[in-house]
Amino acid sequence: MGQSRTIKTSFLTKLLSKKPSSFVVMGIFVVLTIALYAVSLSHEFVLDSIQHIVNNVFVRDLNQTIQKYGFKNPRFLGYLSFALNYELVKLDPFFFQLTNILIHIANAFLVWKLGSAFLSLPLFEKTKFKQDKNWLALLLALLFLLHPLQTQAVNYIIQRFVLLVTFFYLLTFYLFTLSFLAKDKAIRNRLLIATALSIMMAFFSKETAYTLPLMLGIYYLFFIVFDLDFRKLIKYVPIVGVVLGVMWLLFDKAYDIATVFKPQLSPATGVWLNSSTYLFTQFRVLVKYIQLLILPYSQNFDYYFPPSQSLFEPLVLLSLIVLLLIISLAYFLYKQNRLLTFGIAWFFISLLVTSSIIPISDVIVEHRLYLTMFGFALTLVFSVYALVRENMEKTMIIFVPILLLYSGLTLHRNYIWRSDISLWQDVIKKAPQNLRAYNSLATSLIEDGKLNEAKSYLEDIITRNPKYVYGYNNLGTIAEKQSKLDEALMYYQKTLAIDSDNAMALHNIGSIYFKQGNSTEAAKYLDKAEQFIGNNKANANVYVNIGVAKFNEGNYEAAYQSFKTALELEPENTKALNNMGIVYAQKGDLNTAIAYFEKVLKLDPKNRDAQNNLQRALKLKEGN
Repeated sequence: MGQSRTIKTSFLTKLLSKKPSSFVVMGIFVVLTIALYAVSLSHEFVLDSIQHIVNNVFVRDLNQTIQKYGFKNPRFLGYLSFALNYELVKLDPFFFQLTNILIHIANAFLVWKLGSAFLSLPLFEKTKFKQDKNWLALLLALLFLLHPLQTQAVNYIIQRFVLLVTFFYLLTFYLFTLSFLAKDKAIRNRLLIATALSIMMAFFSKETAYTLPLMLGIYYLFFIVFDLDFRKLIKYVPIVGVVLGVMWLLFDKAYDIATVFKPQLSPATGVWLNSSTYLFTQFRVLVKYIQLLILPYSQNFDYYFPPSQSLFEPLVLLSLIVLLLIISLAYFLYKQNRLLTFGIAWFFISLLVTSSIIPISDVIVEHRLYLTMFGFALTLVFSVYALVRENMEKTMIIFVPILLLYSGLTLHRNYIWRSDISLWQDVIKKAPQNLRAYNSLATSLIEDGKLNEAKSYLEDIITRNPKYVYGYNNLGTIAEKQSKLDEALMYYQKTLAIDSDNAMALHNIGSIYFKQGNSTEAAKYLDKAEQFIGNNKANANVYVNIGVAKFNEGNYEAAYQSFKTALELEPENTKALNNMGIVYAQKGDLNTAIAYFEKVLKLDPKNRDAQNNLQRALKLKEGN
């Protein structure tokens, strides 16, 4: 028994004496990621991914993407990547998902490179950290790669914003570190220029990047000048001022400051959030995040997290005390192990944008921890390393079961993401009070034609919260699909009683009146709906219905503009194409009308309306 242990220890010692090559490390990351995330390649677009990708007309053309977002939107690079995906594969979720997975692998590789680089700094020259730097960095990267909390950022396609900002965030630190390791001044200057460019790229990936200058400054003080004499920091004030000025210009260009602090409605709870309630709630959220990082059990795509209304609520006060104790611990650890202090600082600062006084409708989501994972990995790895007295063999042995556990949880979590129905069922199982989960599951069931099952979920929502506007709208949709138009009208009117500017309810009421032959009432509601609907694919049929109403009023030019808008949103919308043909036929332009009808039949050969319209147009043309 003793001999077996000696052989194992000897093998591990021999292994750890070698430096893993970049090629081998990347190979390990690719194999592990394929093993855990292969199931993710069959996933669908879910929730915001549908709104901002599938139904977003601006990601279907690179020129439109640049014109719409350009370098004035803090998420421009994410939208640009979606446009590139669309250019190559249209809306195939497989390739969108594959892109996310590849960025995740790249981020893990950057963690390894960054870890190896900063442990090579002069501060660690005479320490065991430098001797074990490659293996410590590998542990950091494996934790980052395999932790189950990373699954939401990878699987939730729209959260490519998070993946990209993390890439440039880490790249900035890596380039910045290399600049101080470079012995040649010219190389150092080039690396500093590359660092500045990486910061700018981060600024156009996601708002989280606004914390990057602060985090970079702390890194510089901790590991490069390693001086916390605040009297000497005065010389950095002008530099900080310039950076903050640039950040302010970017922020001011992207946002209307007056609306940043505007109260937000929480879809999960149906409660309005202002700055104070959001901040009080975030004290509890941060403690929940810490628990999820350490023990990621009962993960949820959409948490039910009731907002806190007062600082003096017991859970809020207790959470605040816990956070203050952690911050105090970080301060006292600085002299003993500043890596731990830096890891804790990374946790708080990386979450500063989303866990402060700016209300966000979702108070807690797991993808916000994607970047934060680096700080957690630093804290965990170097805590264990310190506890075993900087023994790399023991450190590796301790982390093997941890990484295996995290891998198993990641695989399980990825399986839950296999469809929108399975995902929402999991949310309801873990958070039965979550109103949005019931409504979203009902929406998915409606799309699958399971109307009665969807209706039971929606009625449950209304019983819990009679003012939950989304529930009434979906109940109206079900009634309309069942040809119960009066019942549908009742539900849509209830929606408007709660939210008088609800675009879909206005449109749906107008559509029903149109079906009932009441063109006057239909036009009134459709005209109002047009003021509030957004420019995405989901609203193409709204513009079609508005166009039909305008056409029946004899307003052919307005009808033309509505059909044109519908086709801009959805170029292959057969209803819009058919009606555009009718408009041209009305104008006497039969050749153009015929071209539109033929395009409809190319997309839908059995379309009876287009067949009849084409025959009429051809006869009229022959008669001329």
